[in-house]
Amino acid sequence: MDLPPPRIRRSLHSLEDEWRAVPDGTVTELDTLIRAFWGIQNLPPDNENSFFRIAGYHGEPFQGKGVKEGKWWGGYCNHHNVLFPTWHRAYLLRLEDALRSIPGCQDVTLPFLDECLFLTARFSALLGPPDEVSILPGLPIPKPVFPDGPYIPRILTIPTVLLKGENIEIPNPLYSYRLQKPLDYQIDGADQRYSKPVGYETVRYPLSGLVGNPEDKRKTHLHNLNYVAESKRTTTLNQNVGAWLKGTVKITDDKKPETEKPGTEKPGTEKPGTEKPGTEKPGTRQPSDTTSVYSRFLNCLKAPNYTVFSNRESETAWNNQPSRVMAISLESPHDAIHLAVGGFYQKGVYNADPILGANGDMGANEMAGFDPIFYFHHCFIDYVFWQWQKRHGLTEKGSLQIDYDIGTGEAKGAGTRVVPGEAGYPLGDDEPEGTKLTMDTPLYPYKTPQGAYYTSHDVTNIADLGYDYGIGSLDVPLERKPEIRPLIPLIGESGAVDRSIALKMLVTGINRADYPGSFVIRTFSMLPSGEEVEVGREPILSRWHVGNCANCRDKLEAESVVAIDHAMLYHLEGGNQDREIEFRVKIHKFDEIFETQYPSRRRLDLPFAPPGGPPEPIIKSIFKLSGAS
Repeated sequence: MDLPPPRIRRSLHSLEDEWRAVPDGTVTELDTLIRAFWGIQNLPPDNENSFFRIAGYHGEPFQGKGVKEGKWWGGYCNHHNVLFPTWHRAYLLRLEDALRSIPGCQDVTLPFLDECLFLTARFSALLGPPDEVSILPGLPIPKPVFPDGPYIPRILTIPTVLLKGENIEIPNPLYSYRLQKPLDYQIDGADQRYSKPVGYETVRYPLSGLVGNPEDKRKTHLHNLNYVAESKRTTTLNQNVGAWLKGTVKITDDKKPETEKPGTEKPGTEKPGTEKPGTEKPGTRQPSDTTSVYSRFLNCLKAPNYTVFSNRESETAWNNQPSRVMAISLESPHDAIHLAVGGFYQKGVYNADPILGANGDMGANEMAGFDPIFYFHHCFIDYVFWQWQKRHGLTEKGSLQIDYDIGTGEAKGAGTRVVPGEAGYPLGDDEPEGTKLTMDTPLYPYKTPQGAYYTSHDVTNIADLGYDYGIGSLDVPLERKPEIRPLIPLIGESGAVDRSIALKMLVTGINRADYPGSFVIRTFSMLPSGEEVEVGREPILSRWHVGNCANCRDKLEAESVVAIDHAMLYHLEGGNQDREIEFRVKIHKFDEIFETQYPSRRRLDLPFAPPGGPPEPIIKSIFKLSGAS
């Protein structure tokens, strides 16, 4: 039997352009979407299709044992495991079903927030020969060509909007949501930090939403007084998201003859007029971009298999081995956008200064699902998931497979097994500890029209779910064939090291229990000129209270893998291979920064000496390629 034509999930930017262009009174797709969100936000909170009910699947209000016992995660959301992409795909489908339950909205479809729209061109013909922007293997991808945003469409940042039909102005349901019931955060020792009263309105960067206890409420009030003007909040938010997307290391040309080091360039990179590659000065070359969120989105499309692509636990296990290509998971840029919208500031020059105290709801798993922007962000994450599937020829049911042998030692199988309190198993009785997650593991609490729980197999092919994606910034250009990638060496194959990486480091020894809430691991080094440069950045989307959570205890160690290419290594050494290169780490929380001291040692094989406070991170070399300076 032929399937009906799929619904098309379009870019929210394109819906907004259409919305602004039509004559007054014309009802567009965006108007219908506004009506649908307004409808579910006003359903009784116990209604199965209410926004309150569906938003709560991701975190609060907690379920089962997770209501009071911190060792259990009380939300259904899956993070840090192989179900991350598929569980959230089913989540979006459930929200769409609820939106279509509102009268007059039966054909509504969720659009995606195209987060790379202003950073890439869809067709390589717009640029001529494409230029590689990353040091990871795979087809070249065009450099950024578009001017700045707004990265967040205006419809998400205006407090009120006209509801066409009734012709009345309403609070914009895409801008925020007001709680219809209180959220009582009862976990022992958490000091009610994420409790929210009835009527609480969700907030984004640069505002704070901590109101669970008197001291937090006082600090939040004083902080938010600095951002009363809506225009100031919108500008600051867009600047922050843009800086996260674009932020990368910039090295000033030293213009010194002694920095010349022939023989390090790839063919085709020589300056005009040179007769052969290898004559360009490394001191004039910029390091490769492996740290900006934009590059993370591009590079996750090159992940060699589904397990590595799906989650950061498996990504770290893959990268923490010398005989692996450098890989980025989908969860890495996903986390970064959560933190960019929720409350971390990054200057465009990449060495960030914080707006201390900013703490929007997108910045923590407990509350993220209550901000409407969450669903447009995750629709883009699902779009990227689908683009990865198409590039790798893994779109049909049964084509996604899990690699249970990823990693070594205690990290073997990271991200592929159930632990007590595992996200997605809130009652503690659904799956025994140690059970392997599979493509047939139920995606609680989402059910098919036949009443069975969805599985990852069920949601692999989006055509089976009745939708497809419209044009997006990361589409495979029509001039090129999809990137099926048999050339990338996988597990057990030789030659799997990316030869453009000179040094790969692991930043470890960071315990999530020492830093309540989400945070960023930032790695710095010092150039010979004395200038400090940031060479690595890893956003960690976390919970406020992890110490008693068994799932979190199993994954308490947060890590960051830092790739140093030949250009960066040469900048750090200043042309002197004997120069001591020193690194340090900053743990950037929403309200403060913990800094380490620069260690006085040549390389990265020993831990720092721990001072008072949280233990110092450990930086160690995973490998240094032969031939690297």
